[in-house]
Amino acid sequence: MYDAIIIGGGPAGLTAAIYLGRANRKTVVLEPVPAGGQAGIINDIVNYPGFASVSGYELIDNMMKQAKAFGCEILYSGAKSVDAAAKTVTLTDGKVLEGRVIIVATGCKAKSLGLSGEEELLGSGVSYCATCDGGFFKGKNVAVAGFGQKAREAAEYLKGIAGKVYYIVRGGDKVEGAENLDGTVTALIGKPLNAIEVVSADGEKRILDVSCLFVAAGYTPVTYLIAGQVKTDDKGYVFTDENMMTSVRGVFAVGDIRVKNLRQIVTAASDGAIAAQAALRYINMK
Repeated sequence: MYDAIIIGGGPAGLTAAIYLGRANRKTVVLEPVPAGGQAGIINDIVNYPGFASVSGYELIDNMMKQAKAFGCEILYSGAKSVDAAAKTVTLTDGKVLEGRVIIVATGCKAKSLGLSGEEELLGSGVSYCATCDGGFFKGKNVAVAGFGQKAREAAEYLKGIAGKVYYIVRGGDKVEGAENLDGTVTALIGKPLNAIEVVSADGEKRILDVSCLFVAAGYTPVTYLIAGQVKTDDKGYVFTDENMMTSVRGVFAVGDIRVKNLRQIVTAASDGAIAAQAALRYINMK
């Protein structure tokens, strides 16, 4: 029996673990290798308070060490299923863990464009976060490809930083100050990236010299473990109250899987701290 089972070893889950461990509560963090989620693969983080520059790996490693120092157990194992009502988690090896509370911090997965080499170029000319990585391309040519409001917001943000922004979407949407292209990115060129191939809606092919392609095709919340057990919106993001409690008492959701306005490392850490304090109150009432 654990006081708290935390599913996910990114900034939200590890911050919750640090607070719970410091309160001397028996806590386990479930995180398959490599740890850290989206944050763990960022090469250079420059907007986390207190660090002029830190790699995602280093930041997550430090959080992991803090959690362990406060007595938290880290299991490098994935969760196969969750029973929210019973507060049990079944691991991929079949072992069942029981807790007084469960904190779900499984994060989101960025949707890709499905291009050849896209995954390999992550951090070397392909990014899924304009606010995270835009500052590295000050004065350079960049492109935004995707759809919807997220793509528009990325282009609007980048045009104040980059030398030139190509805004590549289907349907003719336009962002003032960017070069707007009604088309699709069809190929990535160079490693690190130095150009992209774009095919317009009328079939014309162009090669654009860019230092980075920002993909804004949206994110998918990794909430399949608790889908159908807690309230979510139509995209699968979890509704919580101000204490990070889901619609099931004793089950908390933190970080990017929540319905929220800003998904950043600092807001994930904040969620984790809030959830941990609320979890302590919940445990003490039981």
